[in-house]
Amino acid sequence: MSVVTPIGSSSGSVGVDFGSHQPVSTMQPGKHPRISVARVILPGYKLSAPVVPEGIDPRPYMHGVMAVPIDPVDVGWWKRGSQPGEAGTALFTGHRAIGGAFWHVPDLRVGSPILVEGRNGVTTRWHVTEIQTISKQRLPQLLFVTVGTPRVALVTCGGAFDTRLHHYRDNVIAWAEFGPAPKKR
Repeated sequence: MSVVTPIGSSSGSVGVDFGSHQPVSTMQPGKHPRISVARVILPGYKLSAPVVPEGIDPRPYMHGVMAVPIDPVDVGWWKRGSQPGEAGTALFTGHRAIGGAFWHVPDLRVGSPILVEGRNGVTTRWHVTEIQTISKQRLPQLLFVTVGTPRVALVTCGGAFDTRLHHYRDNVIAWAEFGPAPKKR
């Protein structure tokens, strides 16, 4: 799993009681306080994964690639980017290994809920607006912006699995906007 950082960017544990966390924020998009992110929760898959701030991978041969958590049950948050609710994209990455935090990201659908829990007890609710499969070398710049509409992006591996190199060839991105999914008419 890798996320390429643009040049010059300024940029689960299962078994959690999903009824026990703090109430979901009802604040308007972009109006809630900056939170220190603690967990990403995919309620439809009973997944609650701890968040680890990540920057550029320090290994010299990685050449500007965003680091991902070492432990596959953790989620990485791009610490040079936006916090959930701030202008721009709050970028989260995770492994798509069996039991990995983002194993089910490719299974999400438009309207699926995503909860982001802060260390301050505030939980914000998001809903998936698009699922995108894209080459790891062609990730959209929108992942790294810190201006514009607040959004959340969950990125993991996907597409075809290369058995020779032992990795997925593409990334899957679940884009999400603040609030619950609109009701269907």
